[in-house]
Amino acid sequence: MAKKKKFWQRLKPLHYVTIILALVAIVILIWSGLNPKYPVEEAIAFPENPPPAEDHIIVKFDEGASDAAEEAIIRKEGAEKEDLIVDEDTDKVSVPEGKTAEELAEELQEEYPEYIEYTELDNQAVATMIPNDPLYSNQWQLPKVSAPAAWDIQQGRDNLVVAVLDTGGGNHNDLSAKYVAGYDFVDNDSRPEDIHGHGTFVSGIIAAITNNNRGVASAAPNVKIMPVKVLSDSGWGYYSWIASGIRWATDNGADVINMSLGGSSSSTVLQQAIDYAHARGVVVVAAAGNSATTRPSYPGACAYTIGVGATDSSDRRASFSNYGDWVDVVGPGVSVFSTRVGSNYGYGSGTSFSSPMAAALAALIQSENPSFNPDQVEHQMEQTADDLGAPGKDIYFAWGRINFRRALTEDVPPPTADGSISGKVYRAAVYTPVSGATIRVYSGSSQVASTRTLSNGSYRVEDLLPGTYKVRASASNYQTKTKNYVSVSGGRNTPYIHYGLYHQYPVVVGKVRDARTGRPIRLATVRLYTSGRRTLAKVRTNSKGNFRIKDIKTTGYHHIYANHSRYRIQRTRVPVDFYTAVRRNFYLRR
Repeated sequence: MAKKKKFWQRLKPLHYVTIILALVAIVILIWSGLNPKYPVEEAIAFPENPPPAEDHIIVKFDEGASDAAEEAIIRKEGAEKEDLIVDEDTDKVSVPEGKTAEELAEELQEEYPEYIEYTELDNQAVATMIPNDPLYSNQWQLPKVSAPAAWDIQQGRDNLVVAVLDTGGGNHNDLSAKYVAGYDFVDNDSRPEDIHGHGTFVSGIIAAITNNNRGVASAAPNVKIMPVKVLSDSGWGYYSWIASGIRWATDNGADVINMSLGGSSSSTVLQQAIDYAHARGVVVVAAAGNSATTRPSYPGACAYTIGVGATDSSDRRASFSNYGDWVDVVGPGVSVFSTRVGSNYGYGSGTSFSSPMAAALAALIQSENPSFNPDQVEHQMEQTADDLGAPGKDIYFAWGRINFRRALTEDVPPPTADGSISGKVYRAAVYTPVSGATIRVYSGSSQVASTRTLSNGSYRVEDLLPGTYKVRASASNYQTKTKNYVSVSGGRNTPYIHYGLYHQYPVVVGKVRDARTGRPIRLATVRLYTSGRRTLAKVRTNSKGNFRIKDIKTTGYHHIYANHSRYRIQRTRVPVDFYTAVRRNFYLRR
């Protein structure tokens, strides 16, 4: 009986050739997947709690605080300050040796409430016509949002500027000619060079040179890009850099601001910078974040910001995209094709790349409707989006996936007058509510609404149209105070404006501490008296060592002392004038 041949012994030469070719094909397929012609950048989740700066904090001084008072406070704390572009009263204050940033922020707020509006840690954010361009076929995102149909109507004004607050602007032969002058807040110079590449990718989505037989097409072909570097070469940046970038871009001609970045901490300094831009007609767009959570990302969740989530080519929510009622629209953000540094191209996924799609649409809406304010631009974008989830706005797709053609062709009913302003009025330094104060709201020079505060000092003005207002608080025997550039957009975006009004009769406040331990001294006696030794007031400190002497009816230089049975007496002089609050702290020795 013949011995049975093994499988490989029965193969003919042709079979060997077939097997070898099949193996080569498999190797090629695997190698192609590992080394694609165009690199793929995966979505990067924003860190849940990126650490704030340890060497400085942000301090917003009250607009009534003098330069001398600010310098005295900084000098006493052994710190230094650096002005921020955000506004003239907001500074970066160094943390002196022996203290943490948290301790300094808390101490300044507690010790100088009459001079300081707020302190906060400087938290971090991180990086989130049919054209003849040969790589256009890779750009599924453009036909998905009906961009080619929209280009027959509007490709963007060539003098409209989109500021890209990111890692800078990279040198690219399909993009460089679209740049206008920018700024680098990381290195504080006028050369916002992109080493990281994120900013170049974002910029290409918005405004790469289109219809030039080269590379890719962009969503808003005719607009310009203003590169503002607020993220480092590693892709992170402090909120102070971002806030300064917003203010700088606004003051230097930006019409739209895109921020493909985000952090997990809310921020007053960020919100105030966005308020500044919104009040001056700038549309602000930001990424929703890549953590697949409902937790808000900032600045995407800030008021007056269009927060953008991500979808894929089948109009499904991207697995990584943040979602929630704070997101406004969604757009293509999976395997988006765009420019990379060094005149290269590649794919990227993330809300970082859906945000510039919305920013480009905002630029086209503004180009087509030059009289639109930021709220009208956002309203037009939202109401013409393709509704993908439950009817109307829902937490997964917000108002829907943006649609360029509909946004430029459909008439949308104007927004309703559902805006409001709320807040409280309190006596400065004393923090007691001011009842019956008058709140007046002005549009330009015309008063459009007014109300009075309740017994707890609170107020609410309703039925306001979207726009920018001036709000003034006044009360009998109190100093009048005005807040300019209050932006109202309606719905969930209700600005809260609080006023600390100085009473006609001045106040002296302070704290009494043990000089050796620094601990507060309870039930110490504090006496204010004239040079003729006539007592004007006598109070005792509370459990935290604090005291307040109010309604002082005699002005001038007075004397004040603090005393306790277990400590030596300490005296000093204090200037007292109408509509002021003065702080004097005491450190008693045994």
